[in-house]
Amino acid sequence: MRIIVTFLLILVSALNVQSLFESYIQLSQLSSQFQPANSIEQLETQSVSSFMQCGYICNRNIQCRTFDYDSSSTICRVFEGALDTGLIIPAASTSRVGFIKYSSLYFIAINQPCTQCIESRYLTCSNNVCQCPIHTFYNGSQCENQRYENASCLTFVAQWNSTGNTVAGDAAASSGIASNRLNFPYGLKFDSSNALYITDYNNNRIQKWIAGASNGSTVAGQINGASGQSSTFLYGPVGLVLDSNDNMYFSDRANCRVMFWANGASSGSTIAGTGSYGSANNEFENPSMIEYVSSTNILYIADTMNHRIMKYLLNASSGTVVAGGNGQGLSNTQLSKPYGMALDLSTNSLIICNYAAHTVVRWILGANSWTLIAGSSGVSGSSATLLYQPVGVTLDHYGNIYVADAGNHRIQCFLVGHSAGITIAGVTGSPGISATQLNAPFGLILDNQLNLYVADTANNRVQKFARY
Repeated sequence: MRIIVTFLLILVSALNVQSLFESYIQLSQLSSQFQPANSIEQLETQSVSSFMQCGYICNRNIQCRTFDYDSSSTICRVFEGALDTGLIIPAASTSRVGFIKYSSLYFIAINQPCTQCIESRYLTCSNNVCQCPIHTFYNGSQCENQRYENASCLTFVAQWNSTGNTVAGDAAASSGIASNRLNFPYGLKFDSSNALYITDYNNNRIQKWIAGASNGSTVAGQINGASGQSSTFLYGPVGLVLDSNDNMYFSDRANCRVMFWANGASSGSTIAGTGSYGSANNEFENPSMIEYVSSTNILYIADTMNHRIMKYLLNASSGTVVAGGNGQGLSNTQLSKPYGMALDLSTNSLIICNYAAHTVVRWILGANSWTLIAGSSGVSGSSATLLYQPVGVTLDHYGNIYVADAGNHRIQCFLVGHSAGITIAGVTGSPGISATQLNAPFGLILDNQLNLYVADTANNRVQKFARY
């Protein structure tokens, strides 16, 4: 049974009505009450006159997700736990459970500057960006309450096996042009069959590696690693994306171009750049990672040595600057050798690895400046709050950010709202070829189980770190 009950909370200033918030309650059948996973989830108990009043008490407490009310005893209990964390159990015929449902629209300002959530009762300001309130975490669409098991609070657990498994290239770090070798692997992507695509930078080719295979196959460029400028040759491929048909879009760095290579084709076509170095809006200087939005046919390209991010409509003759473009520098309107980049559609922003500034920043599309996510601008280091030449970045559906901290030979996970990272792969400051070590990792990607794949670049291999 579902009854829509709208609560309105109007905040009035001396001048005007500031905000309007609403939610709805979904009800259980009569003769039921809520049993939380742990008693610690019960927020309060009151005696009130009606079920509606009990619902209002829950709704005004941002931590409350579930409540029950017995009209005979007039007891109202409100709980932090959501309905799916506990049980609805039989009770007196005068008892019923209700649970609050919120729209994801109330959380669209997550990770945006605090000016976007000043009047919000659903988000708080932390580290200069909008974040979920205490005891909650972002699940990809809204702030969800943490869950309890016994006496322990459960939320996202950032834990991976510290021993990696080599899934492409040589575990002993040998480079080569044979099909079972890589030479400076850089970008990683999965196709529709979960085969791994690898930009084999120094071999001037892109390799497709099927899970469990001991050899890769060349899907773009020359098998023998030869470089060139024609439509069948590559020269230092870096960033790579695939569309739903497994067509490839990638940056051909030393050729200063972005190419389209149809699935199964033997040649590609230039869709951005002129093939020559330059800083005009139709030129690149060492383009690196790219992102593609298929619904709008938009490419975002990290134009690394021009210290900017470019936006291109497919088949357009030139692009527009959407981040940076104000010269190399450390101010919040500048970038400094942006290599890695990830598109965060939930916040309409780009997460950018500012390599030479040793930071990861968020640049909301349409904004004139960035906000800091990790690191300290212009300061390198190996502590949990510092980075050293970050290259690759990705994020999961919870909004957590993963950084290939190349100069520190490690992968850092930054949970939503946290400025201190957790090392989930590699040994800080210790490059090596053992299964627990990395050597200048550049690229990284997560599969749908959040297993971590790392382009262990200077070790000429790709490592998989399984998530617990």
